[in-house]
Amino acid sequence: MLEALEPLTVRLDDGAVPRGPAQEWALLSLPLVRRLANRVAILGSGTLWQSGRRLYLATAAHLFEHGARACDLGIAGPGRHEITWLGLHARAPQLHPQADVAVVPIADPGPVPRHWRRYPAQWLSDEAGEACAPTATAHPARYVLCGWPAEQAQWSGAGLVARPIVCFTTPHPVEFGAFRYGRIAEDGHGRALETPALDGVSGALVWRVEQAADRCRLAPVGIQVSFAHGRLLRCEPIATLRGLLR
Repeated sequence: MLEALEPLTVRLDDGAVPRGPAQEWALLSLPLVRRLANRVAILGSGTLWQSGRRLYLATAAHLFEHGARACDLGIAGPGRHEITWLGLHARAPQLHPQADVAVVPIADPGPVPRHWRRYPAQWLSDEAGEACAPTATAHPARYVLCGWPAEQAQWSGAGLVARPIVCFTTPHPVEFGAFRYGRIAEDGHGRALETPALDGVSGALVWRVEQAADRCRLAPVGIQVSFAHGRLLRCEPIATLRGLLR
């Protein structure tokens, strides 16, 4: 079992944190776990994508570089997380030929609870991908990253206790496909705090945030794959998922 604590909300931009429960932001990506020495540990973050009747798990490809197999992965869902172990339901990962992106086809989606958030593959159309491409401007747009840092998770007698991060940021002024990630940021009340390392967040989505009347509209723009603490977090474009969901 994985118990989720109140998310750590940080901002590296000048906007106010949107109203509403932080737990809803945290669930934009799901924690991926595996068993290590009879314990459960955070491996990365990911998202579920639906294409017709087919279900896929999208994440960073480097999660599979050091012996982790798709069949060893567990996905934890919303609330007090019950872990769904993919086991034999997971097919071999489909790796993007150039980008640090992988998709795991789930042969039988039956064990995955239907109320878990699944994103439609139609979002990856050419038009949507071009419209969502991040650009650095004089008044940059706002973006949010939601994932599960390994350093904010620990094993207890009852299971794994983890604290997700919800990070509001802006595009990096120099590095294309990257966003600001300083060592010091502000929380939702304007208080300075030290940001965590992002190991365990790899595979989470970055979203463009647009304020629309009394609510926010979100559009996925990238998959977080690496970071330089104190400087930036780097993404692969969301369009890299095209062709892998088949």
